[in-house]
Formats: sequence, C-alpha cells, structure tokens
Amino acid sequence: MNINLPTFNETYQALMQQSGLGVRDYVSTVEQAVKAYSGGTTMQADTGSEQMTKSAAGQLFRMVGLPVQVIDHFNDAPDLQVAMVQHRLAKLPDEKKAEQIICRGSVVGDNRTRIDAFLSQDYVPVSNMQLLMALREALGEIDARVHKSQIYQRQMHIRIVTPDWWHDLGGGDPAYTGLSIMNDEKGKGGVTIKVAVARVACFNYVVAEEPVFEHGHRWLDQSALLNGVQEGIARLNDAAAGVAGRLRDMRDTNVNDVAGMLTTMGNEMGLPSYSVEAAKQWWQDAGAIPNLFMVVQAIAFGTDKMTSRKGFQWDRREYAEQQVFNMAKTFQETGRLELCSCPRCHRPMSVIGEDGEYVNAEYSVAE
Repeated sequence: MNINLPTFNETYQALMQQSGLGVRDYVSTVEQAVKAYSGGTTMQADTGSEQMTKSAAGQLFRMVGLPVQVIDHFNDAPDLQVAMVQHRLAKLPDEKKAEQIICRGSVVGDNRTRIDAFLSQDYVPVSNMQLLMALREALGEIDARVHKSQIYQRQMHIRIVTPDWWHDLGGGDPAYTGLSIMNDEKGKGGVTIKVAVARVACFNYVVAEEPVFEHGHRWLDQSALLNGVQEGIARLNDAAAGVAGRLRDMRDTNVNDVAGMLTTMGNEMGLPSYSVEAAKQWWQDAGAIPNLFMVVQAIAFGTDKMTSRKGFQWDRREYAEQQVFNMAKTFQETGRLELCSCPRCHRPMSVIGEDGEYVNAEYSVAE
C-alpha cells in the first residue's frame, strides 16, 4: 500500500538530534548531592543554583529516609528543610554516603541545569539514542514509516506503521501492522515495544497488552538491546494478525446502547469528557453502526484528541488504546465491561501540570 509518511531512516537523524538536545547528565555521590540541597526544590552547584523537578526532589529526600510530605510541610522555612535533610545525611552509613548516583539533567533557559532525576548506578535507563540505533538496525529493509513521534522531558514515544504488512479487519477494511515504542530516560517504567494495529481509513490505533519487547531499567549493553529488539520485530506481524483477527470478530457483536457503552468505557478509563464526546461524534459520522468494532474505533479516535492537547502524554493514550481492546474482549466473552487490572495495564497516567512538570508520575531510585 502507498502511504505518504516519512521512513524511519529519513527521520532517524532528526530523532537522534532531539534525543541529545539539552541533555546534561553527571555522576555524583549521595553525600555530594544531599549537601548541595539549599531548600525547596533547589540545589547549589558550582555553576549556581539548580532547580530540581518535584519528582527529583522527592528522590533526594528518600535517599536520606525523609518522606516528601514532611519536607513539603515546611516549604515556608527553607533553612529548616536544609537542617532536616543534613541531619538525616549525618546518620547514613559511610558506604551509603559514598554511593555513586547519576544525576539526569536538562538544559533550560540561560544555560541553567534542571535536575530531572537521581538514579542509582544499578538503575541506568536505556538512552533514547541507544534505542533509536537498535531500532534502525533491527528494522533493516522493512518499509517502516513514522506516523507520529514525541521526545519531551527525556521521554520518547514513536508510532511506526509498516505498509507492506497489513491485515483485513472485515469487509475489505485494511489495517497496517504498527509499533508503539516508549522509553523514559528518567526511569519511569522501562523500554516497551508493543504491537499496534492502525486502521488505514482513519489511523485509529489499537495496542496489544503484551509487548514484543520490554526491558526494565537495568544496565543493558547495545548488542543485547539489539538482539531483543530484533526478536520482537520478528514476531511483530504474527502478533498483529492476532489482534486484527479479534477486531474483525467484533463486527459480529452487536451493541444495543453505543452511547452508553462509550460513556461507561470513558469513565472506567478516566478519559476526559471531550475525548468521550469526540468518540460519540465520530461514531455518528462513521454511520452509527451498532457493533463492538465501531465502539473500539470510536474510543481509539477519542484518544487521539488527548495527545493533540498540551498536558496529555503518550502513556495515557497507549493506556486507553490498550484498555479499550481488553474491555471489548471481556465484553465479548462475559458481557461485562471491566478494566484489566494487571500491573502492566492498570497504572497511573501522567499529566503535565501548568508548571510543566508531570503529575501522578512516580520516579524512584531502585535499591
């Protein structure tokens, strides 16, 4: 099938440049990092004051065993905050003080460094550049087209479709085999590559629950990363065929109250109201066909509205695209609409607040 999207190789250099833009990482020790704390969410470095994100500040406090809520309670008394943190530091064993950590930083405004995360030496996320290099080699001669990509605050999300690999969703309705790729250099979750089936008519996506490749953030050399990605991509099209077949079967499942089902699904998944309303309007515009397949496609369309607005990130979109498929399968089998509650599916979704920081996004230093 012909498709007017850039190839992965055509966008590779731009993605690599974005991945390295504004990155400023350095190695420190627990003692050095804690001693640099100057109250609130600031640190005093040789180059001046450095701001920490709220999640990074929480990591710093946890290094000395202080709950974030305790420090936050004294936000109007930074000197007291410093005294509390230094008091706890003094009680740490010498080996803990000397433990090396990686400070993940980004360059912001006037060449200042913002600390995004403190990570232990045992907890080194795969870099976006590493993953991009592995993807380029693993995709090889496959006609891989980049539909969407986002690199923001060290998080990378890429949607790729493969025009040479496609499946029939019923009635001559084709869908591309795709990849949904996610990584976070700050340590939230791990690398995941999941099967995505994209309906050609509208580029609505459904994402499979099981990744074809995933890796928790522990050290992984480039050859091992490449082997894992290659093995995953080798299984990609067969896995997509299974998803497409299940979607095709959903055309035969009638739904009596489509608007009610869309509302229930939206509420269960925590979708914003505008997303649910967009799903309902899409269903009407697409012919108001009352079957489960069109319900899934409507929700998939609604999730696209989330990532078109500032503040909603790709992990939330992928969560919805994955959960709607699970909920539809459960409805087929049991007649009930239920979220999948496994840890892979049922996780908090991150949203960017007005200050540009993630809300409900937990980052922690691995012990």
